[in-house]
Amino acid sequence: MSNGTAAGTRRLKDIAAPAQGGSSYPREFFRLGSRVYFSAYDDTLNAQLWSSALSRTCLAPEDAQ
Repeated sequence: MSNGTAAGTRRLKDIAAPAQGGSSYPREFFRLGSRVYFSAYDDTLNAQLWSSALSRTCLAPEDAQ
């Protein structure tokens, strides 16, 4: 999740299994209402559909002042 700055960037979800070496290879993000949906690998090493509620608002850098 990012507002375009290094300070305004954070991890949305931590779903990588330790055996995967730290990445679930998330991709294909899209927002629908107050949720973001994406595809990522789980601990079975199969791509799954994930979603997360958006609990914070990211402002564009010019709006963050």
